[in-house]
This record gives sequence, C-alpha cells and structure tokens, in this order.
Amino acid sequence: SCLVGSEMCIRDSIMAIIQAELQQHDHAIETINQAIKKDPKDQRYYNSKANILMRQQHIEEAITTLKQALKIQPNYSIAHNTLGRCYYQKNDHSKALSHYKEALVIDPDFVDAQYNYALSLVCTEALEEAISQLKKVIEQAPHHVKAYGLLGEAYLAISQYKLASETYLKRIDLQPQHANSYYSLGITALH
Repeated sequence: SCLVGSEMCIRDSIMAIIQAELQQHDHAIETINQAIKKDPKDQRYYNSKANILMRQQHIEEAITTLKQALKIQPNYSIAHNTLGRCYYQKNDHSKALSHYKEALVIDPDFVDAQYNYALSLVCTEALEEAISQLKKVIEQAPHHVKAYGLLGEAYLAISQYKLASETYLKRIDLQPQHANSYYSLGITALH
C-alpha cells in the first residue's frame, strides 16, 4: 500500500496521464504500472491504465484491467463507465448498456455515464429512451455540447424536426464554430 508514498503514487498516476496525452503510451503504461505495483489495491490506477490501453486500441487488455479494478471495488462507477466505453468500441452495445446502467445505479448523477448510456441507446435505436436520458444530461450539465448534438440527431431520426431545430440552435449557441450543427440545422429546415 502507498500510505506513506501516496503522494508518489498520485504523482505517478498524473505523470502517466500526461505521458498518454503526449502520445507516449509505452511510458504511460510503465508509469501507471509502477503506481499499481506500489499500491495494487487502488482501483483508480487500473482505470487510468485501461484508458491508456484504450487509446492504443488494446480493448481486450483494457477490459481485463477494468475487471481487476472492479474486483477491488465492485461499486466503482467510473470503471463501469470505462468498461461500457470498451464494449461500445467493440460494438457490443448490450454489454456497454449494462455497464453504463451499473454505473448509474451506483451514481445516478454521473453525467458521463448518462451521456454514454444515451449514445449506446441511439446506436440500438432505442430513441425515445435516449431522448429521455439526454434531457437528464442537459438538465444536469446545461453546457454539454455533445448532448445537444446527439439529442438533435435523435429528434431528427424520429422526424421531430422542430425539436431537432431548436436543439441544434442551442448547440450552435454553445459552440458556434461547430459546422455539423449548421448542416444538421439545414436538414431540419428541409422538412
């Protein structure tokens, strides 16, 4: 355990994240493995490692790593959300939805899990439920640009052109440089 050296473990974890951002994935994995070696019971390090592995497209290894995190802390909502993202990348939406749901049972206000859940719902064409979920995301995070975009797409898919148009206008308000929002708004104007 890293009780005395917990600052060192946190430093290692932060360093791994920075290395990953700089595309130094091998160094990032090495650094996070050092943190895990120092404190193998801290589930956060496994989640960090899984995120780095996902960037490298090592999805199966990321899944295995996240399962280790969940053995340590079964109610770790962040690992469930990350595991959902892994399954989403594999186009296994039923497993993705299952892990997003689990994350939301643990933490109903977890905005990233709410959005990811809605994204998988859209992919499975469960549009009404996705719309409901996206409204919750926007209620909790009124500046969540991606949620407005996905909500607009869902409205468009069910031919709710007026609602789609209003939603795209809100997204444009938040992110005026987003060209796809203008394009999508134009599509709504054709109907």
